[in-house]
Amino acid sequence: MRTRICIMAAAMTIAAAGLASAAGKSAEPQLSMFNTQARVEIGVDGKILAVQPDPALPPVIGQAIQSAVLGWRFAAPSRAGQPVGGVTFVQIAGCAVPVGDGLRMAFDYRSNGPGRSGQEAPRYPVDLARRGVSAALQLTYRVQADGTAVVEQVAVEKGDARVQKGFRRAIEEWIGSNRFQPELLDGQPVATRVSFPVEFMMSTKPFQSQAAVLREMKAQQQAWAADSTSCKTALGNAAKLDRTVVLDSPFKLLPAG
Repeated sequence: MRTRICIMAAAMTIAAAGLASAAGKSAEPQLSMFNTQARVEIGVDGKILAVQPDPALPPVIGQAIQSAVLGWRFAAPSRAGQPVGGVTFVQIAGCAVPVGDGLRMAFDYRSNGPGRSGQEAPRYPVDLARRGVSAALQLTYRVQADGTAVVEQVAVEKGDARVQKGFRRAIEEWIGSNRFQPELLDGQPVATRVSFPVEFMMSTKPFQSQAAVLREMKAQQQAWAADSTSCKTALGNAAKLDRTVVLDSPFKLLPAG
């Protein structure tokens, strides 16, 4: 599963991707998919010692995340050949499926690395939205040990490379507006490189109202949710995980089993 950010816009309407909670057909369960992160303390043997979910989450979801993450395990971290403990931040995809009067929840590891908080996604450049320009980009940035972040590369994977500057400026502004927490190794902050796709996508129906754009986004996100590992697990149809980690994090999740 790839960690990605998708931003959709219609002409003259700017909208950011958010929580997927749109309803499908009435006979199908409504899937609520969300992304979150947890601070994870790892011992010298790779066992997880403590999990701190986002305090803004409802307690029942936070407790479920703690229970799920405590069942994971990392390779034993080391520094200069010596085993040490540390702290990483795990990005998690969650899914909730209504079951009777309650919810069945499942959580899927997406990646781990520095912590990030702030604006969820970059803003779609207004001039490029007006022109109907879409692009699929690969973002690579480095979180320094002091918590600052530097964009290293914005590579165009799909779209017109001539508009790269406009999208890169939006991404740099987004990264600059976020707050980062570096990973800790043996109590010391370390620099980590992060890379993932960012997609700027125009609405398939131009000149829609903002409400129509949001409905289309929710429908698209509902389709992504139905195909996600976390929702398949919650529905009882577990799929093989395609795990992705940050490029050079000292903490590597071990396969389940």
